[in-house]
Amino acid sequence: MAGLGKGVLKDLNTVEMEILSKDLIWHIIRILPYQTTTKLIDGVVINFFDVHTIKRAEGKIRRLATVLEDANDAVVVLDLKGRILAWNKGAQRMYGWTEPEALQMNYSDLWSKDRKKEFGEIVHELVQSKTLKSFKTRRITKEGKILDTWLTASALTDTNGRFVEMAITERDLAWLA
Repeated sequence: MAGLGKGVLKDLNTVEMEILSKDLIWHIIRILPYQTTTKLIDGVVINFFDVHTIKRAEGKIRRLATVLEDANDAVVVLDLKGRILAWNKGAQRMYGWTEPEALQMNYSDLWSKDRKKEFGEIVHELVQSKTLKSFKTRRITKEGKILDTWLTASALTDTNGRFVEMAITERDLAWLA
């Protein structure tokens, strides 16, 4: 670390890096030049920031993202108007549209005509903060095939607890037969 301090004094640039301590706690170390009120460079300032909780959370998020991305069930994130914001590999396998194609679509494009009102009912229930029981419904694939699915919907909220998006998980019931 002493070498880093000399480099900071030589170049007058801040150095920042993540380090893992001997007791396996993650920190960010920041070394910057110390400047007096008369603009004289008179040493370095070394700050340590405990980022262990953040690093653990990032690892958990990566693991959960991998599970969702690779799930066999279709997992789709939608805004309140039904625009598709996220589309996993399970959705691609089940419905036939690639993620780039799906991100240009509205979720209602997958609903059979006799089920169009269900989307509004789902949004209404989630907006009212009601628990939405999973239910059987039907979807249309890219090839026009009708699938019977089991749908689960979850409200996604912002930091103030407001409902801003929803996650829909669907399982092809033919796989269960």
